[in-house]
Amino acid sequence: MSETSPLALEKNLALMAGAGAGKTYSLETMTLHLLTGAREGQKPLRPSRLCMVTFTDKAAAEMRKRVRERLDTLVHSEPKDVKEDVLRASLARLDRPMPSQDTWRALREELGSASVGTFHSMCGQLLRRAPPGSGVDSSFEVLDELEARTLVVDVCERVVLAALEAGDAGVRELCQELTFSGSDFTEGLVSSLAATYGKLREEGLRAADARISDANEARAGLLALVERCRQLCATVAELDAKGEWRELREALERALEGLTPENCFEPERLPSLKAAFLDDGRDVRRLKKEPGNSMKELYWCLFGKSDGSVMRLEDAYAGWRTAPFEASFRSLLAQVEARHEE
Repeated sequence: MSETSPLALEKNLALMAGAGAGKTYSLETMTLHLLTGAREGQKPLRPSRLCMVTFTDKAAAEMRKRVRERLDTLVHSEPKDVKEDVLRASLARLDRPMPSQDTWRALREELGSASVGTFHSMCGQLLRRAPPGSGVDSSFEVLDELEARTLVVDVCERVVLAALEAGDAGVRELCQELTFSGSDFTEGLVSSLAATYGKLREEGLRAADARISDANEARAGLLALVERCRQLCATVAELDAKGEWRELREALERALEGLTPENCFEPERLPSLKAAFLDDGRDVRRLKKEPGNSMKELYWCLFGKSDGSVMRLEDAYAGWRTAPFEASFRSLLAQVEARHEE
């Protein structure tokens, strides 16, 4: 007997994955299992008894649309041609055939009776069913997404202003970097806070769960990359018997000597490293033999590799430079969270 797929929902299931990993498709497959009864000891579930909830109206509409599209495909496919491997395997394990096109058509027509919405809309329905005398005003209204975002932005503005008035140096630096309310080219601190807070809530996370960089680790990473560049220069010096790379290597060594996060962008440091390669003019990107290969790796450390697989000095510097901002940003997020929940 084949192994039961977790998507058959014969047990409670928590599905956790990053963006683009296929969570929505997996949820659709679970829905098909429910509707066809492709589970041990379970009958097919009527669409009117199906309830799916998510965090936003947009996501709820997308879920309903995606399930309907899957059903549309099944309606127009002969059972033998259906490309639903997981569902087919679940049905085969129970010695059941793939449903007919007429069955899929009936499910599609009844899909409108399924409850597909947001957590707050579902809770609103429950509250409106509260009996008289329960203390619930049945005339209440659920904030729409625009009103809810306006409220969050207002809270973010108040939190940032309070931090600035209190003389928080970290928040002041954040405002200098991002600006308070943004412009045509930047999102602004307030908008960034509101957007990040919204994403955390959609994922069911708290501000304390937001991961931030460690400034000491970021500094150590940059210094390690500088040391790696110096080692590559040493390899070039050792293997360059004809001295073809001497002038470029010495220029790189001068710029690397004493390079730290604090002086990284002084003219004689990172700018000089890049200028040395540009002044040399040789294309080192396709070199495979030493010492050219080591020179190519040095080039990648400065200008990056086309596939993004090599950390640039500039990237390592950005990680160190932004680490304190991340700590201040998370602190603001925690304050927004606390005030929004009041």
